[in-house]
Amino acid sequence: MKIIKRTFSGILAGIMVLTMLASDVNADTAGVTVDESVYVNLDYYGKTENLNIVKGCSLNGNLNFTDYGSYEKVTNMSNEVQPSISGDAVSWSFKENVNRFYYECTPKKGTIILPWDFDISYKLNGVPTNADKLAGVEGLVEINIKAIPNKKASQYLKNNMLLTIESLFDMTNTTSVEAPGAQIQSLGNYKAVIFAALPGEETSFTMRIGTKSFESTGIIMTMMPGTLDQLKTVKELKEAKDTVGDSGDELYNGLNELLNSIQSTSDGLNQLQSGLSSLESARSKVSSSKDGIYANADKSLADITNITKRISELIPHLKNGQKLVNNVNSDVNTLVDTMNSTKTYINSFSSSISKIQKSTDELYNNLSTVKGYSSDTKKILKEISNNIEISEDDKKAMETAMMLMNTRLTTLKEDLQALDAAMKAMPAQLDAASAYYGDPTVAILNGELKAIIASIQPTLNDLANTVYATNMLITELGKLSEKAEDLVSTAQSACELGNKYIDSIDAGISTTQNLLKQLDEIGNTTKAFLNKSNTIIDNISSLNGTINKYQSGATKALEDTEKLFEELNTGLTDTKVLLTSIKNTLKASDDDLDEGTRQSLAGLIDLLQDSLSGVNSTSSIKSASDKIKKTVDDKLDEIEENSNLLEMDAEAALISITSEKNPPPQTLQVIMRTHEISIDDSNSINDLEATKDQIGFIDRIVNVFAELWSKIASLFA
Repeated sequence: MKIIKRTFSGILAGIMVLTMLASDVNADTAGVTVDESVYVNLDYYGKTENLNIVKGCSLNGNLNFTDYGSYEKVTNMSNEVQPSISGDAVSWSFKENVNRFYYECTPKKGTIILPWDFDISYKLNGVPTNADKLAGVEGLVEINIKAIPNKKASQYLKNNMLLTIESLFDMTNTTSVEAPGAQIQSLGNYKAVIFAALPGEETSFTMRIGTKSFESTGIIMTMMPGTLDQLKTVKELKEAKDTVGDSGDELYNGLNELLNSIQSTSDGLNQLQSGLSSLESARSKVSSSKDGIYANADKSLADITNITKRISELIPHLKNGQKLVNNVNSDVNTLVDTMNSTKTYINSFSSSISKIQKSTDELYNNLSTVKGYSSDTKKILKEISNNIEISEDDKKAMETAMMLMNTRLTTLKEDLQALDAAMKAMPAQLDAASAYYGDPTVAILNGELKAIIASIQPTLNDLANTVYATNMLITELGKLSEKAEDLVSTAQSACELGNKYIDSIDAGISTTQNLLKQLDEIGNTTKAFLNKSNTIIDNISSLNGTINKYQSGATKALEDTEKLFEELNTGLTDTKVLLTSIKNTLKASDDDLDEGTRQSLAGLIDLLQDSLSGVNSTSSIKSASDKIKKTVDDKLDEIEENSNLLEMDAEAALISITSEKNPPPQTLQVIMRTHEISIDDSNSINDLEATKDQIGFIDRIVNVFAELWSKIASLFA
């Protein structure tokens, strides 16, 4: 870093002077070219007092051009032409050709943001002192300048502007000049102190001046973009740094992976070493027990012989198994076909059961109806029984009436006999009366009476016959009554028997209905059983289909098993031959093989021990790699954190400090100066751009740089 700063300090000292004299350069380029110079007056402590921008233009035959910026004031420094200002546009129009043209711009407050701010402090003999108290003092004056990057500045200014800080001291009254980190040049009677800062670098500069009478022309800060060809390598350096950084990261990661892989083999190598030790132990055990192994080998060979014999005996059984599978499959298919054929009978039987259930339901309903009839019959029998009782009463009343009627018939018979005798005697009496009275009327009446008697006589005869018949009827009724009494007794017995019969019928109907219910349930159970039988038959049929699918596979499996056992038999036979050959070979090479194995295992164990020693050293290599990586990263990070040097692009086009609308200026510089500290204040330079009335352009330039130039010029005299 010190070498870089010193190199830049020397280069920038010359650049500072050359940029001040850049007004006559590139006058022949096409189009309007502009040189932008920012002049800033600072107080003793680095605070800005005023800021102006001088733009030097080579018009190159152009009579009109426009500049952009946010200005409070624009002053023509070359002639009397006034600009036309509209917003941020400043337009110039000339009537005649002007070769070189200068104008001064005073920007609005806060529109120009420079890449650094400064904080300057002073001490006298180690005691903080105000700057205005230092003129003419004797002792050790210490000036501390802090350069603080301004984060609000544009990216271009932050990344591309270089900073130099210069101060001149007259050695007439100066006893010593000390400036750590600065380039100090003795030029004639003066010593120049030049500091440099990289883009974006925050730093502090200290000057200690031993003096008999202190004076200072002020501190000059110069900022300019790095455009030298030598600085173009910075961009290449950044690209190389990024490339090397990426490659370094990849190398570091690859080395770490390699070391991790090597370290990860440590456990495996330890295990391998342990395993080889175990193998050596096993070799010793095998060597000591080889006779027993050979004996066991003979026994194993005998066992293999027996196994091959058993396998040979098993192969015919596998063939029989194939036949058995085919026969069983055929029998099962036949059984399934038979079962499928029974489904028709099962379905028919189920249908018949349904019909029987329907008939039993009807019978059940009819029995219920019959039970209703038995109730009616009981009612009728009861009515009959009641009627029989009434009939007995009526019979008794009839017998009483018949006895009374018989008495009356006897009386009526006697009366009829008397009437018949009287009627028979009446005609003679009528004739006697008619003869007696001899009256025709009586004769007529006699005749009518005879006629009446004659007409009554048949009635009397009929009545006599009726009485006779009635007597006969009563006699028969008496006989009938006797028979009716027997009939009533029989009817009463019949009613009692009928009631008992009906009770028996009711009991039989209930029993029959219960039986019919059970029969219906049996029918449902039978139908469910038949349905289940159908389902089972279907499942068996489906299972048989599955068995049929795998029958060929099972047969093929048995065939393959048969072939497997045949091949196994052959293989075991061949194995027996091989093992016999190996046994004989081992017996023949026993001693050589044992010794060779012992030496090989011993060599491998020693080799692994050496490898483990190397693996254990990888942690040291990895630690060293980590330190190297950290050191490189820290240094690169330090450079990037302390400055924007690696972001500098010397080939980037310059950007106008007043507006990005302007084309890139040909040159760009910022010149800042603090107040002069002088015994004679009248000779101090307080304003870099103090103007005088009635002077021309050259005189203005001379006025701006008069004192500064005189001091700098003396350095290069």
